[in-house]
Amino acid sequence: KTARLYSWITHNGSRFRSAPAFVEAFGEALHAEGVPVARITTGITILHPQVFSSSCLWVKDEGVSERFYPNVEETLRLYQNSPLPRVYGEGETVRCRIRRKPGPGEYPILADLRAERYTDYVVLPLAFSDGTHKAVSFATKRRGGFLPSHLALLRSLLPLLAMTLETETLRRRAGTLMKTYVGPQRGPVSSKAPSPGACRRASPPSSGSATSGASRRWPNRCPARP
Repeated sequence: KTARLYSWITHNGSRFRSAPAFVEAFGEALHAEGVPVARITTGITILHPQVFSSSCLWVKDEGVSERFYPNVEETLRLYQNSPLPRVYGEGETVRCRIRRKPGPGEYPILADLRAERYTDYVVLPLAFSDGTHKAVSFATKRRGGFLPSHLALLRSLLPLLAMTLETETLRRRAGTLMKTYVGPQRGPVSSKAPSPGACRRASPPSSGSATSGASRRWPNRCPARP
């Protein structure tokens, strides 16, 4: 089972042109191998003055969506009340068994998951090559939660998951920088050398260009609910 999933990520991970498409296919691949994951999220912090992080959310039989979170005080406050500081900052694994009744001091995300009949929730660190940690979470509705074998398999896949998601993150960052500072590519790239004076420094983007597109996509939910 582990070998098949390793092979699937290795051979298919780079074929997806976006993180949401990969996460959705990965969730279905886990199900095909008998892993009872019903919900997956990713958490990728962004080096941007206005966007704190991006996240993919996949729910079994409901599809996948991508969420962007603004770098504002309310977002950061809710982030502090989530498992993410332990995962991002310390590289810890956070597992929460979801009981019928709330426990003292539990994370707010558990109330949402309880209402949707989830029984177990685990947030795992993704080690990127720059030394930072990102996050991936898995939740199940299986009675009794995840088995030790399920968790061991998910942990074994973390290095490949991290590599795949980091590659997509870098690809997106490069594309954003090209569109922001160079502009959209139109037509084939010419092999001729530019004429003297034809090259000039691109003007810095206006406040309504690159950032406005992201702001229109910010949802009401926050990264405290990964």
